[in-house]
Amino acid sequence: MGAIAEGFVAYAQPLLDQTDGSEAQLNKAFTISQLCFNLALLPEDRRDQALREMRLSLQMNDEEFDDFRRSIVVPMVRRHEEMFPQ
Repeated sequence: MGAIAEGFVAYAQPLLDQTDGSEAQLNKAFTISQLCFNLALLPEDRRDQALREMRLSLQMNDEEFDDFRRSIVVPMVRRHEEMFPQ
């Protein structure tokens, strides 16, 4: 595995650890990690707007969306900032 792939796997590790190891759950964890990684690359004032625009495709109600944002997106964006400081 190359350095970029290893870095991304390290970034995604908290979400990967929450799976049962099945291909479906690992793919979902990598997809969510990629979403969070990409959000972290946006200027802070654009992140909320981008996430709101994605909300329909996530097919979540208000409560699920708020929980997803608070428990997954925010910590993963912080993780990105710590692992890949600019």
